[in-house]
Amino acid sequence: MGNGEGALGAIWTTATAALGTLLTRGSWRTSATVGTSCALLAVNGVNLFLFCSWCTLQFRWIHESHAGAAATCERLIFALCPPTTTTILTWAFASASAGAERAAFYGSVVSLITHRMFLFPCASACAAVTKTNGPPSDKRSALTESDAEYATVATLGLPVALYLWTNLDTLFKSLDHVFACGALVTVPVLYLIAAGTEKSLWWRARGVDVASKRMETAVLLFALTGFAVSVEGGIIFSEFAEYIEIMAPLNYIMVTVSVHSALAVFAACYANAVGDGVPTGAVKATLALSTSTAICALGAPLWMIPIPIAGSSSFVKYYYEDREPKDYGVFAASCVGCFSWFLSKNFWSLDVRVGAFDVKQLCVAILLLAVAALALPAVLNTKSARAPTVGVLVVCYVSALATIEQILSQATHDDDSLIYPPYLVIVTSISGFLASRGLVISGRISREFGWVMQSVCGAKLSMLFVRGLKEMFSVLVVVLAITAPHAMSRRMTQLSPGASVGYCVALVFSLVFARFAMFDVIFELSGHRPTDATLFGGLLLITGASLASVVTRQSYGDDMFSKRLMMLLSFCGVFLITFRPPMPWKGEVGMWYDAEHVPDSEEDEARMYGVRENAHHGWPSWLLMLAALTAIFAVSSPRQQTKSTSTIRIALSAVCGGSVGLYMALEFFVQQVALTALLFVACALVGVFLSFTYSPSPKSSRWLPYVYLSFVSVLGLAYVTQMGGSDETVDDHQARMEGKFGVVGVFAGTSLQIAFALKLRIKTSLESVQHRRRQGGTSPFLPATGRSRPEYFRGVASRNEHRELKAKAIAWMPIIGNIATLTSFLACVVLSDELADGSAFSVFVLAPILLLLHQDSVIFPILEDSQRYAPPLAMIVGKMCWDAVAAILAGPNRVHVLAATASKLPWMTLNALSLLLASVNSINLVHYLATSVRTDGMTLILTAPLAVVAPFLSKIPSVRALAFTSLIAVVTQHTLQRRAKIVGLKYL
Repeated sequence: MGNGEGALGAIWTTATAALGTLLTRGSWRTSATVGTSCALLAVNGVNLFLFCSWCTLQFRWIHESHAGAAATCERLIFALCPPTTTTILTWAFASASAGAERAAFYGSVVSLITHRMFLFPCASACAAVTKTNGPPSDKRSALTESDAEYATVATLGLPVALYLWTNLDTLFKSLDHVFACGALVTVPVLYLIAAGTEKSLWWRARGVDVASKRMETAVLLFALTGFAVSVEGGIIFSEFAEYIEIMAPLNYIMVTVSVHSALAVFAACYANAVGDGVPTGAVKATLALSTSTAICALGAPLWMIPIPIAGSSSFVKYYYEDREPKDYGVFAASCVGCFSWFLSKNFWSLDVRVGAFDVKQLCVAILLLAVAALALPAVLNTKSARAPTVGVLVVCYVSALATIEQILSQATHDDDSLIYPPYLVIVTSISGFLASRGLVISGRISREFGWVMQSVCGAKLSMLFVRGLKEMFSVLVVVLAITAPHAMSRRMTQLSPGASVGYCVALVFSLVFARFAMFDVIFELSGHRPTDATLFGGLLLITGASLASVVTRQSYGDDMFSKRLMMLLSFCGVFLITFRPPMPWKGEVGMWYDAEHVPDSEEDEARMYGVRENAHHGWPSWLLMLAALTAIFAVSSPRQQTKSTSTIRIALSAVCGGSVGLYMALEFFVQQVALTALLFVACALVGVFLSFTYSPSPKSSRWLPYVYLSFVSVLGLAYVTQMGGSDETVDDHQARMEGKFGVVGVFAGTSLQIAFALKLRIKTSLESVQHRRRQGGTSPFLPATGRSRPEYFRGVASRNEHRELKAKAIAWMPIIGNIATLTSFLACVVLSDELADGSAFSVFVLAPILLLLHQDSVIFPILEDSQRYAPPLAMIVGKMCWDAVAAILAGPNRVHVLAATASKLPWMTLNALSLLLASVNSINLVHYLATSVRTDGMTLILTAPLAVVAPFLSKIPSVRALAFTSLIAVVTQHTLQRRAKIVGLKYL
């Protein structure tokens, strides 16, 4: 309630509790090794820590009052996010269909991306903490040099470490692991050099002399050599060995010469050394050597060797000498000739069908695609080519590439391995996306064609999940429809109502058209067929999320209908996906589904077994959807309310609350008509109360107290209906007890909602009073006007608040809010004692409910500042004392007859003394918080050891818990009193 410290503390406490729960429940202990389980626990802990650090940075007062803490949180986020993200996603890839062997390579890509995002030079968003009083520096880096160094090494070294860990058992049984580790080591090194060491390794202290440049060149050559060896052993001789026809050891020599020669040419071109440091003739000779040895290794006849030599020579001549078109033509012709020979030798004569296509047809399509790929650079370099023409050609080429990749991605070898690996789909998609951005920036194609090209590249990734061309095309239609507002932002800001409706219809039709693709994607991700509710909910959710970018534009202004429609669609989609209720129709083969895409059916358990054992999947779950829809309309009603508007809101609020009550009755209180009706009425009253508390009408404050009284009366009557007679059976008694606890649970939950709503409304109503207090109130450095004032004058602010509430006719709100808070707390305590076996620690979880208490004119006349924490602590102490007294009166556990004859008075006396010793410090803190009367320092020192003695004298859990509470209480009271003393000394 406006307490930033409390909110921040709640975030860190929740994260700590979550980690403690994970640690104690043992869910992190997997069937793998102990090291893997500990690493999983550590990653979860770091993930929670990073989340809390990010939340800490969202508080402005942290930046203003604790700039050092903010800077530390920022450093930790930038330093720990890359390795944590790499570890989590690598683990996800290993757990998914990627497998443990390929997961490290996908994780390596993630590590490079996260390194680029977090570990490149970045200015800090937090104010720099300086030792002087001068202005902070705006150019301070988010990371120190040592932090960036350690984070870079950890991020880029994690993939190879994870690969070694996951393949430890078979690491020395195959050379494939050596090549894989070589690729995982050399690829990050090449990335660092390619990105520019002045940015990727900005933390490294390096000179500008020739020696450092030579060292960088040597590392580059070493990394290129290692990468070449890894490519040879891990890809060429592993996946493409069947195409190499030269016998060993000549095949290894020729492939090595070809690969290293090509890398040498690449290094010279990348360093811009061709023509300056490296003669053009040497580049021609090296490239000719690479291509000729490669085609010889593939088994080409001797008459074909001059073809790649001529092509490589023309390629170098075109790009580094005269740039004559005929040179590029010779290069393109040689590429087409060599590729045609390769296809005819290995695939053209096969009598095989790939999907619905013959292999000859597929070879012709691939050859035409290669010709188009060679023709596009020539077209792009032609000055006379118009941008629309180039755009059409590029889009057609990318579409043809996606089509052929879709066909090849479904073909498999005899051992069920894919002919076209999935990583090639990802590589071509990313390359196409980057190429489209470059073409748009250079002005060679328009923005619209770039948008279509990027959409095709994005939709192309769906072939990793979907199986047919039609499904991939439907995904493309959906991507185009969703991204249209972003690509045509200037036009979409001036849409007429008719055009907006047309866009919505087109979006819905595109999603309906892509229902089979959605089915396949959900099946691949979840492992089972989706239901009708999941498919329909996904359609609504995507539609609502897509309309958000259109509705939030300036042209719509305050159009509440559009925003309500967006919220309605999004919520309905989330509800259907989460609860999966039975739909009015059942998916069968017909117009909407085919034989391969028949959705799963969630049979209503009441229809199958006569009773529903598990909640949330039956027909009553539709009541929750009705409740949420009516709540959205009731809360989003206009502020200026008329009589008719209030009447409609009353009806909608009653339907909202009544639907929740009816759902609980039908799900958990079967065949109890009276209780069902009473719960419906009670929850309907709660819905009306909450609706008009959050958004009041001019006269709602007059009749809301009567609504609350009616709610309490109806729930009291519902509790009475569960009172049984003397002649009931054991089953009837059990059902009655469950009904009683159910009514108490409903009362606890609804009362807590009422208390929170009233607390929020009171805070909103008193914002002007609190603002005046902050502007002209007493300073925290004037203790003489605070704790030392007489009691009458100390309650002036509280009485002013009471007058303000009375003037607004809402003086009853804090009274009813306190009643609701106390009753909900008591109801939760009752439920805890009955359902949680009376745990002594449950009160620690329930006591924060009492922070909703507010000062009123009847129960708590003064409840300001630290006094707010007195009731929760008092309830903790009182509840543990009550449990301890009950345990003492019950006596010790009698194990055998001899113990039964002994007197229990000494045992009771010892435990009573322990209870007294354990409660002294807690009672002192409660008294200090409630009255602000200091406890003498010597008294605190003398009473502190009492809490240490109590756990050794008593074995009652509540006494030991109270002793632990007293230890914390005495330290807290000492800290608070010392802080107040320092403030007083500053005042003096």
